[in-house]
Amino acid sequence: GRIVKSWVPDGGRRGHLLNDFVMTEDGTLFITDTDEGSIFRLASPQDTLERFLRPDPVRYSAANGVTSAPGSRVLYVAFLQGIARVDVESKSIALMPAPDTVSTASIDGLYWYRGSLMGVQGLPSLERVVRYSLSADGRSITAGAVLERGHPIVVQPTTGTLVGSRFYYIANSQYGRLDNNSSKFSPQTGSPVRTAVRVIELRP
Repeated sequence: GRIVKSWVPDGGRRGHLLNDFVMTEDGTLFITDTDEGSIFRLASPQDTLERFLRPDPVRYSAANGVTSAPGSRVLYVAFLQGIARVDVESKSIALMPAPDTVSTASIDGLYWYRGSLMGVQGLPSLERVVRYSLSADGRSITAGAVLERGHPIVVQPTTGTLVGSRFYYIANSQYGRLDNNSSKFSPQTGSPVRTAVRVIELRP
């Protein structure tokens, strides 16, 4: 439980919220900064936090979930506007096209799973877990399969983790109770609510 080391962007100045991260196969950490809409990188052996990419904030805002394809050459990043594909070497970024019937907006947790992407969406009335099928080149989304939606306990779902073929995710985070200024939770009213984790068994 002891903190060994910590890193702070821009010397601790306001305007940053380091959120999700992914560790690639070479040990590099890529971290999303939701407030700035950018991506930071923490690489070995330099062991320094650097701004890796800050895309156009009009087209790419509120960076959140992030995952990596095998090989560490491609990142997938969830923005308010949808999922973007990032080429690590060239730092090129592009929103991934998807069918009109598939929503990729405002994803919180984002994960690579057997050639597809898993996303947790927390938008009101769109609180669900979706598995996105990708094109052969990984540059577009071809379909979306809703794995869970409408369960009464799923309210403001957030991030999760994959263990084998099971996906564990926080189903009712209660982050709406969090005061951004004081970082404290407002008291509950009515019957107490406990944060719950849901488990989804995935098919190949």
